[in-house]
Amino acid sequence: EGCKSFFKRSVRRNLSYTCRGNRNCPIDQHHRNQCQYCSL
Repeated sequence: EGCKSFFKRSVRRNLSYTCRGNRNCPIDQHHRNQCQYCSL
């Protein structure tokens, strides 16, 4: 439910995020909450 809410808020509020890395951050169980830009 947390991911569902994150995506819904991002779309509704027209939010934009920036990546502190090289825009290819690992999205796995351990790193999924570290970069919102790469999660989208």
